[in-house]
Amino acid sequence: MFCQNCGAEINDNAVICVKCGCIVKKHVNMDSTTYILLAVFLGAFGAHNFYIGNKNTGTIQLLLSVLSCFILALPVNIWAIIEACSNAKNLE
Repeated sequence: MFCQNCGAEINDNAVICVKCGCIVKKHVNMDSTTYILLAVFLGAFGAHNFYIGNKNTGTIQLLLSVLSCFILALPVNIWAIIEACSNAKNLE
């Protein structure tokens, strides 16, 4: 089986990808509506990524917003909404 995020070959029974740390699609029991709402309203803080366990991207989004004194919050939130729209179908 291959990771849907990075394309690395992973074990068929894997829960997360050992290369990129993303949750493998077949083991995710997350609500896509919650994921999308988190991305829309708290995307600048990376809340949607923390929700699905993608801590690296969530931390980057959080730090970009906070360390820029929220100057980059709008671009990061747009990034989060685009990310949510492309990833929400993987949560079902």
